Amino acid sequence: MAGDAARIAAIHRASRAAAMPWLRIVHTPEEDLGYFRDWVLPTSDVWAAELGGAVLGFAARREGWLDHLYVAPEAFGGGLGGRLLSAAQAGQQHLQLWTFQRNAGARRFYERRGFAAAELTSGAGNEESEPDVRYIWIAS
Repeated sequence: MAGDAARIAAIHRASRAAAMPWLRIVHTPEEDLGYFRDWVLPTSDVWAAELGGAVLGFAARREGWLDHLYVAPEAFGGGLGGRLLSAAQAGQQHLQLWTFQRNAGARRFYERRGFAAAELTSGAGNEESEPDVRYIWIAS
């Protein structure tokens, strides 16, 4: 998986740009790569979705939190996000995650899959200074 750090960082950046063009960019591509290579991959359970040998999406879970779930823009709407989320939920009693309040697509995606909004913030606690929402999912 460590060999996939560059592709994962690229998917993260491209997906955010496509789904949230209004979101302020706060890191360089090199900083993104270092974050995924040196922090996310070594400290998280990570699933990659591949098609034809190419990584097209990934999810990263750590200690009851879904920290990342991103799909490459060219694979939006193809079901990869749902499969990645199911993999991250497997064996868990609950998961929490943050997304931006303005990210209507992500909010619909998670709410259709049983996540409930638990907290709204002003965005003062995130790097983008963008109002966000914490979601919780509890296994049934």
